[in-house]
Amino acid sequence: MADKSNEKTTKPLDEQFREMVTQWERNFDAFANQMMGTESFTRSMNQAQDAQMTMRKLFQDYMARNLETANMPTREDIVHLAEAVQAVDRRLSRIEDALMGMQSNSSPGSARQGPPRTKQPPSRQGDQ
Repeated sequence: MADKSNEKTTKPLDEQFREMVTQWERNFDAFANQMMGTESFTRSMNQAQDAQMTMRKLFQDYMARNLETANMPTREDIVHLAEAVQAVDRRLSRIEDALMGMQSNSSPGSARQGPPRTKQPPSRQGDQ
């Protein structure tokens, strides 16, 4: 019985708490929408974004100078190197494909390389 009475008293408290949180969310949402809808908020957000982009560019330049001083590659250097390696890899693949095509087009008897054999083996010379 004690559990049922405790359950009855906590249900209204849970509902009150949920209602309080819901009301707080509605009020905060209304305040945020009102504040974000102003011209000054939009202007300040654009200024903050411009400042962030400027700082990012300055940091990239600073890091590039430091890496150059330390004789280390920058991100751009690594990207260019990776592109060059990919280009070489593509060329090698094309060469391999061409060689495989040449090999499959050749007849089985012509697989032997070198000058044609004109001499007969020793066992056949004695038979003639």
